[in-house]
Formats: sequence, structure tokens, C-alpha cells
Amino acid sequence: MALLTAQQVAARLGVKLPTVYAYVSRGLLESNEMDDRTSGFDSRQVERLAHRGRPRLSSQDNSINMLIKTGLSSLSETGVVYRGYRVADLVERHSFEEVADLLWTGSLATSKHRPWESAPVGPFDLPTEHQVRVICALTTGGELRWRAPGAEVVAAEGRALIATVVDSLRMVGEPNTVRLAVGNRRIDRSIASRFWPRLTALGATSERLKMLNTALICMADHELATSTFAVRVAASTLASPSAAVLAGLGAMQGALHGGASRLVRELLVDADHRGAAVAVQSRLQQKERIAGFGHTVYVGPDPRAALLLDLIRSSLPRHRAVLLADDLIDQTLDRIDKHPNVDLALAVFELTMEMEPGSAETIFTVARIAGWVAHTLEEYGETPLRFRARAHYTGPAPTRLG
Repeated sequence: MALLTAQQVAARLGVKLPTVYAYVSRGLLESNEMDDRTSGFDSRQVERLAHRGRPRLSSQDNSINMLIKTGLSSLSETGVVYRGYRVADLVERHSFEEVADLLWTGSLATSKHRPWESAPVGPFDLPTEHQVRVICALTTGGELRWRAPGAEVVAAEGRALIATVVDSLRMVGEPNTVRLAVGNRRIDRSIASRFWPRLTALGATSERLKMLNTALICMADHELATSTFAVRVAASTLASPSAAVLAGLGAMQGALHGGASRLVRELLVDADHRGAAVAVQSRLQQKERIAGFGHTVYVGPDPRAALLLDLIRSSLPRHRAVLLADDLIDQTLDRIDKHPNVDLALAVFELTMEMEPGSAETIFTVARIAGWVAHTLEEYGETPLRFRARAHYTGPAPTRLG
């Protein structure tokens, strides 16, 4: 970890020294002791703060900046890392289930794989709303605890949650008999192979299952996204893992989070009808976001998008959705200099694999349950009820009745 002095941080952020220490007191920067016993600051943390823009210190600021320690995932322009393992490496050698267990337990085991078992719930239709119904069914009647459950209990509940959500989806294709191949192994009853016929009527192949497994791993965790923060707030009250996941599902439903892939699909369809240039220009004229482009964390390309889009391009380089996406990428980079994010990649995956509408969002949500359960477990190790925001009242003054 490269450390910067307080003076270097002030110069990088364009602020004065007292402001640097104010950021420390607010939890935006973490101070470390250097060899000469002066304060040092992680250069990666400073860069993330610089890329997000300098936070204002006014108590009336419309945004809330908060820094929460986590040992689960880290983000950079070069890629996402889960507990010290690069996602780009994990997708080549491991199944989604193994990566979920890594997030939950810290161990990356390959020899103890057993198919995850689901509870008898469903079947439900494909749209994401079914996940709320499934998890509500699993949460109802759960035991209230005055202390957090242990890691094994939480991990077992996470496996059951994901397996039940997947197995409760209605089948849209023929039952799949193809096994997921990762490295030199073939996985029996993997989540990817069970998920595939519930997303599309296209037959499963090793190549297609690898793409789905890659998408699931890429989306499993992404630091403190909005839905993950909601999960941690719920977990801080000692809510059960299932109840905490419900909190994440609520935040995930928004068009600026899990629902973004639906807007990307609309953009791709519009580009098919009117051309990419017109589709992008019309949205800019109406001051709308270009769905599938730009990210609050990455200044450059979203490394998850690059990983998944490269797989799709290598499989179907001349597919209409791939060509449309490439046209949109060119037009958007040229006009507003924003790079594609993973929502574009998921929408292209949905279209190229002839999946049911909404499948991209379903993939995102099922995958992210792994991260939510991991953050729930991590939050159980913190001081309970530590999230308590204060409000600045701006309503009318009290009036006397009568």
C-alpha cells in the first residue's frame, strides 16, 4: 500500500491541510502511521476521493459521504478484487458458488463442491419481483436473535437463498444437462447450469454457461453500492440474513441501480430502429442519462463490462446487438466521453442469448445476493445500530393549536 503525506494529499485534492484532517474526522480518509511516525494516507483511497469530486463540508450538503471498512471487495480502474483475488482470474478457474463461499468464508476451496439445495417455493415468473416473494417466504417466521448468528449459519442461509431464488423461476427452455466447465473441472448442478433454462429457450453449451458464470461472478459484489449499504443498515439491527437481503432488493429495484439494464435494452432497441447517433443525440437533447454509460466509481472503462463484452464479442462478433452496442459506445464516447458500464454488457448478453426481458436484472440481483450475505456477516462483527443519521429540520415552525 503506497502512503501519501498529508501535504501530498492536500495537493492532490486541491484543499488545505485542515480540510484533509476534517476528511479524516468524517471518515472519508483513513490515517495510517508512517515510518517517521507522521500520518500517511492510502493513495488508492485518495484517488477514489479525487475521482468522486471534493466533498463539501457544509452540513447542508445534499450528499452523504461515508467511509466503511470492508475486507470483501476493492475497486480500481484495473479491475475488481474479491478478498485479494482478481475477478478476471476467478472467472477462469472457479464457479460462482465457489466465489460466493470465498466472500462468505474467506476460503477459496475447489474440492468440496456440493450442489446447493433449494427450499420448495414457487415457481414464479421471471421478472425480478418474484425474488421479493421468494425471500419473504423464507424470512417469514424467522427467529429473532439478540446476538448475530455465526458464519456457518449465515453461509448456509446464503446458499439456500440463491438456490431457492434460481430454482423457483419458471422454466422457459428445456432442462439443462450440460455441466459448467471451469479450469479443468466440470461442476455438477451448478447455479449457472440450473439458471440457464430459466432465462432463455436457447440450449445450454459450455461456452454459454461460462458467460453466465462470468456474469454472476462479476456482479457478486461491488464495494458499498447503494443496495449493499441498505443491507448493512438492516444487518446492523441484527436483522436475519434473509431480511437484510430484502432491504437490498428494495434499493436494487431503482432505475439507477439494478433496473438500469431495462433502460439499456430500450436504448439498444431505439438504436436498432433509428440508428445509434439519433438514439444518443435525442437523449442528450432531452437531458436524459445515456443508460449503460458512465459510473460513479470508474473514470475510465468499467472493467466488468470489458470482461463480459469481450466474451460476448468472441462468441458472436457479428450479432446485431453486439454491433449496435459498439456503435453506441463510439457515439457516446465521441459526444460525452463516457465509457460503457456493466449494465450495457448485461443488456447485450440478454439480447444475444435471446433471454426473457428482464433477465439481465435478474442475473444482477441473484449474483449480488452473494455479496449482500457477505456484507451482512461482516456487519454482524461491527457495533450494532451504528448507523444513525441526524436530520436538519427545514419545515414550518411549531404552531399552537386552538
